[in-house]
Amino acid sequence: MKRQTVFEKLVIQAQKETHPAVNVADNVLSMLTSHRRPIELISYRPLVWIASLSSAAAACVAAISYLSVETLTNGAMTGIYELISWVS
Repeated sequence: MKRQTVFEKLVIQAQKETHPAVNVADNVLSMLTSHRRPIELISYRPLVWIASLSSAAAACVAAISYLSVETLTNGAMTGIYELISWVS
């Protein structure tokens, strides 16, 4: 019960409080109208070169691997066909 009365006193004190008179409109308007220095652009040119070279390298590796797998598989299939023909 004592806590409740302390709480009620705090509620009464809080209701008596008033908010401070603050005017920030001038500060906000000055910040909005101020001319800020433009953000310096980051040069993405080196990253573009790296990406393009790595894409070209990946395409070359893919083409070489496709051709090598095709020849390896083709030779293996020929060997299997020869074995089957000898067996039959």
